[in-house]
Amino acid sequence: MARLSRTRSDASAANSVNSLPPTSGLPDVGKEQGGGLGWGSILALALLIGLCSSPCAQADDAELGRQVYDDVCVTCHGRDMINPGGVTFDLRKFPKDDFERFRNAVLNGKPPAMPPWRDKVSDDDVKLLWAYVRSGG
Repeated sequence: MARLSRTRSDASAANSVNSLPPTSGLPDVGKEQGGGLGWGSILALALLIGLCSSPCAQADDAELGRQVYDDVCVTCHGRDMINPGGVTFDLRKFPKDDFERFRNAVLNGKPPAMPPWRDKVSDDDVKLLWAYVRSGG
């Protein structure tokens, strides 16, 4: 059974857009000159760009990934990904552009030292762990 995933609430971000006051009282900038964007469209576009490309969202994913890491990885891979010695891989050296390799290792394990986590972590957890590993700890 997969764990409950720790994801930031994209639904709450969408709800905040839906709860904005109507823009009927604002002038439609550009329309009087034949343009197609009014204030409402500009505001919605700005919010969408902010939600999709925010470094804060990436930082939040890394922080959530750290929580998952602390729950399932820290015992073997060490606090802050500093290897406590032994046979475990130093995750700070994992290639930052190879998510599929990372995902495969987490879900299927790396015998003999690393067990498979397929039934213990969700796909969202794996993505959050990846954000944390890519952050360098």
